[in-house]
Amino acid sequence: MEHLYPNAVVVYANHYQPAKGWSVFRSRVESRMLLWCKAGYGEVTVNGQLFPFEPYDFLCLPWRHHITYQAHHKDPFFLGGIHIVPDHDPSAPVVFDVAHTPSSPLAGDPCRRDCGLHGLEDVVKGRFQQHSALFYLAEYAVQLFHPRPPAEWLARLTAQQLLYHLTQLSDSPAQEVVGLPQELLRLMDFVHNHIDQPITLQDLSSLAEKSPATLHRLFQKHLHTSPAQWVADQRFNEAQRLCRTTHLTATELAHRLGFGDIYHFSKFFKRKAGLSIREYRSQQGRML
Repeated sequence: MEHLYPNAVVVYANHYQPAKGWSVFRSRVESRMLLWCKAGYGEVTVNGQLFPFEPYDFLCLPWRHHITYQAHHKDPFFLGGIHIVPDHDPSAPVVFDVAHTPSSPLAGDPCRRDCGLHGLEDVVKGRFQQHSALFYLAEYAVQLFHPRPPAEWLARLTAQQLLYHLTQLSDSPAQEVVGLPQELLRLMDFVHNHIDQPITLQDLSSLAEKSPATLHRLFQKHLHTSPAQWVADQRFNEAQRLCRTTHLTATELAHRLGFGDIYHFSKFFKRKAGLSIREYRSQQGRML
């Protein structure tokens, strides 16, 4: 087993208990992630697909996924998460952190690469079996990172063991591989990479080389929404992230999110959030 993924390394692992109703969006996570629910309830949306999350559910997520977490408003989930870089340059020092957005200092790091993993080409969902080796190994990995990251050799050994068990998942009837068509994934990547620009249905149709009607059916079948609504949701997710993590003014936010003026952006944000930008930031400050 030690020879299967010799350059793999766990770069971060933790438990997290969010507040009731907590929601956050990560626009591009550069890791293979194992995410599981220890208690409570909520939903996670990965690459546009919604997954209800309850105790013992887990997801194995592909490289460069985007994800929205939504905790239950009364009984929020208690999560465990592990981020693995499958192919880390052995000559480069390991930074124990993960890129969650394209603007992260670690985003696109040439020392961090994905590699082909059997059965893990798309999202894999399942439930931990009682006393399973994968569950105990995942919990062990989290403990290794607290109160500080482990020695690099131990982070690498743990990653090799995790990837060995994860690549066996597709052979188990208790797991399900969930994928989206490549043409749809390309469109989703295009939207995330051009979120600062106006994007029309015709833009997406031209990129996909499909008629607007065919494109609409594609989105409805796999994402259960229209192309226009999905793009609007991605703009709102990014607006929420920027409101939480930056001090950009409303005018600057409007520019970063492809709106022509602050009036239309402010109206859009209040319609989606039910709060003004100022009110939303104030509420987030109390929650977090």
